[in-house]
Amino acid sequence: MSEQVPEGWGVNSLSDLSKKITDGSHYSPPTVENGCPIATVENMRHSTIDISSCRSISEEEFTNLTANSCNPKIGDVLFSKDGTIGKTLVFQQSDNIVVLSSIAIIRTENSKLLPHFLEQFLSSPIFIGELENRKSGSAIRRVVLGDLKSIPIPTPPLPEQKKIASILTSVDEVIEKTQSQIDKLQDLKKGTMNELLTKGIGHTEFKDSELGRIPKSWEVKKLSELLSKNPKNGFSPKETENGDLSLGLGCLRKDGFLPTQLKSIEPSERNKDFLLKDGDFLMSRSNTRELVGLVGIFRDFGRGCIYPDLMMRLTFKKSANVDFILQMLLSSALRTQISRLAQGTSETMVKLNSQIVKDIRIPVPPDIEQDGIIRIISPINKCLSDKKQKLHQTQSLKKSLMQDLLTGKVRVSVN
Repeated sequence: MSEQVPEGWGVNSLSDLSKKITDGSHYSPPTVENGCPIATVENMRHSTIDISSCRSISEEEFTNLTANSCNPKIGDVLFSKDGTIGKTLVFQQSDNIVVLSSIAIIRTENSKLLPHFLEQFLSSPIFIGELENRKSGSAIRRVVLGDLKSIPIPTPPLPEQKKIASILTSVDEVIEKTQSQIDKLQDLKKGTMNELLTKGIGHTEFKDSELGRIPKSWEVKKLSELLSKNPKNGFSPKETENGDLSLGLGCLRKDGFLPTQLKSIEPSERNKDFLLKDGDFLMSRSNTRELVGLVGIFRDFGRGCIYPDLMMRLTFKKSANVDFILQMLLSSALRTQISRLAQGTSETMVKLNSQIVKDIRIPVPPDIEQDGIIRIISPINKCLSDKKQKLHQTQSLKKSLMQDLLTGKVRVSVN
C-alpha cells in the first residue's frame, strides 16, 4: 500500500499471513452425470458456491483433484482470479467440492489475519487498484498467484479486524437483500408483461398473427408506422477533459435507461445536431447479439449532452404512446425479434441499421388499452426504480466505508 497505516497496524504480504495460497485444477475434467461437483467463477454467489449449478465430474477425477489440494476447506477464502476478477467469499459449506484454476484458495494464519477481513479487503477498490498499478493501469483479465501472494495487506489487531469485517458484512447483507428484492420484482414484471402483451386486458377473442396469438382488436404494425422521422445515428468525437458531455453506451440496460455514464468530448458546433432533449428515445445499434437494440427514454438532468455513434435516436409521432412502446421493446418477445434481425455473424458485435429498426413489428392495442397496460406496470417499475436507487446508494456507502475502514482513516471501537 502506498499510504501509511495507523500505529498498531502492520503491513505484510499475503503469503506471510497465510498457511496456503493455491488455485484449482489447471485442466477441465469431462462432465458426467450424477458425479461430484466442480466449481468455476460462474458458480460463485454472494457468500456461497451454488452447488446446484456446478458441473459434475467422475469420482476418480474428483479424488485426484482433492489429492492435489483443489478442494477448499471451511474457512478458506475463495477469490476469482480469471475472467471475472474480484468475486470473493469465505467458504463455509459442508459440501465436498473441487474448483478450477480460475479460483484461488487462500488459507490464512488466523492468529494474524481473519478470513472475513481478508474477504473484504480482496473485494475492495484498494486491492483492485493495487493490482492495476502493477499492470501499469491496464485492464486486469487474470491475476497470477505470484501477484496475489505479494500484495501488501494492512493488518489491524484481530479485534479490530473482526469489527471492521462485521460492519462491512452487515452492509453486504443489505446489498444482498435489496438485490434479491430487485430480482423478484424483475421476475414479476417479466411475467406480468408477457401476460399483458400477449393476452391484453380482459380479452376473450384472439387471432393468429405474424407475432403469434394476439387479441382480436389488436393490430401488428411496423415501427416505421409510429415514427415521425427516420432513426438518426449519434456522433462520437474524441474524448477530452472539460469538454462537452456525451452519454456512454453503458447507460442502456436490459430494463431501461439509466443516464449515469457520461464522458467529456471535444467541443464542436456539430455536437449541437445531436443534443438530447428530455423524452428522447434511444436505441443501441451496435452491441453483442444479447444486448443490441436496448432502448431507453432520456430524462434531462440539468446538463445537456449528446449520444454516441453506437446509439440511434428514434422520434415518434405525437400520437404514439412512447411509454407503451418502451415496455413493448423491452419485452422478451421483442428482444428476441430484434436480436434475430441484427446483422453480423460475430456474437461479439452485431449491428442494426435504420431500415431494420423501421421494420421491427410490434403488437399495438387500442390507445385506451395501452394506457391501461402502463397503469398496471407502472407501480412495479416505480418499486424497481426505488430499490435500484437504494442498491446504488448502499453500494456507494460500502465503497466509502472500505476506503475509510480498511486503510485505518477511520478507526473502529472494539470495546
